[in-house]
Amino acid sequence: MSDVVSEAPSAAGSPDPGTRADAAEAFGVHSAVNPPLAWLTVFAALASMAINQLLLPALGPDAKRTLLTPLERWGVFATNLAAIAGLIALGFGLLVFVRFSQQFALRQRLLLSAFSAVFLVSIALATLFERQQTTAENVLFAIAAAQVLISLLGTAAARGAPGVHQRVVGLLCSAMGISVLLSQLLQIGSQIRLDLWITQAQRIMQAIGEGCYLVLLLTVTPLVLPSGNDLRSRLARMAGFFLLPLALGGLYLAERTLQHDYALLLYHAQRVTLLIDSYPRAYSVPLALALAAGLAGSLGPNAIRRQAAAGTLLLLASGYAPFSPGRLLASVLGVLLIARSIIASGQPDGELRR
Repeated sequence: MSDVVSEAPSAAGSPDPGTRADAAEAFGVHSAVNPPLAWLTVFAALASMAINQLLLPALGPDAKRTLLTPLERWGVFATNLAAIAGLIALGFGLLVFVRFSQQFALRQRLLLSAFSAVFLVSIALATLFERQQTTAENVLFAIAAAQVLISLLGTAAARGAPGVHQRVVGLLCSAMGISVLLSQLLQIGSQIRLDLWITQAQRIMQAIGEGCYLVLLLTVTPLVLPSGNDLRSRLARMAGFFLLPLALGGLYLAERTLQHDYALLLYHAQRVTLLIDSYPRAYSVPLALALAAGLAGSLGPNAIRRQAAAGTLLLLASGYAPFSPGRLLASVLGVLLIARSIIASGQPDGELRR
C-alpha cells in the first residue's frame, strides 16, 4: 500500500479563525464595498437637496404658483426615501465597524454602539412619526450623537489609514465633528447665559468646523478619482474633468443672475456662513471639485473609490452642520463611507482593489 501525498492547495484565509488577523480580513472584505441601499440614499439625498434647497427657494412668483405643489410632493418623496434608505445603509455600515473593526477597543465599540443606537432611534422617530411628536430634546440628542459618531469614525479612519493623506482626511472628519458639537453646546450656553466670550467662542468653533468641511471637500478628491490606466478609469476621469468647468460656470452664472439672493440660496444648500456675505464665490471651487470628483469616482471600476465617491456626494447633499433629520443622516453616512474606504484601502488586499 503506497502513501499518496496530496498537493491540493490549502484553503484561503486565516489559519486560525477568530484571531485578530481573521477579524481584520473580515473587516476588509465587508468594508470594501458600499452597504446596501447606499447609492439609493445618494441619489435621493441629492434630489432632495436640489428640490427643497435650490429649486423651491429660487422659483419666481409665477413659476411658484404653477410648480409649487408638484415640486413639494417630489421633494417630500425624495426626503423620505433618503431617510429610510439611509437608515438601512447606516445600520449595516455601522454593524461592520462594531463587529469587525480593529480600530476600536472594546470600550470604544460600546461607545460607538450606544451613540449609534441613540442616533438611529432619534432619526427613525423624526422620520416615521408626525412632526408634532418630534421634540426639541430629540433633535438635540440626534445632533449631538451625529457629531460624536462623525468624530469617532474620523478617528478610526485616521488610525487605519495607510498613508499621510488618508490620515489627514480622517482627522479632518474628526475635527469637523468635534467643532460642530462644541459650537452647538456653546450656542445652547449662550441662550442660557448672555456672556460675550461664549458668543465669540461659538463663532470661532463654527468657523473652524466650516473650514474643516471645505478643506475636506478639497482633500478627499485624490481618494475618489480613479487612478487606473484602463478604459473605464480614463472615461471616468474625462467625465469628471468635463463636469468641473460646467459646475464652476454654473455657479458663476447663478451668482451673476441671482446677485444678492445667491448668498441666501447657497446658505440653504450648504449652510455655510464664513464667507457668504463678503466673498461667496470662494465656495465655488470646493463644491464644484467635490461634485466632479464624486461623479468620476462613481463611474470608475474600483469599489473602494466608488464608496468614497458616494460619501463625498452625501457630504455635498447634507451640507455643513445640518439640522434636519434627513440631511443629518446623510452627513453621518457620508463620513462613514469615507472612513470605510480609507480603512479598506489599508488592508492587506486593499492595494489590489485600488
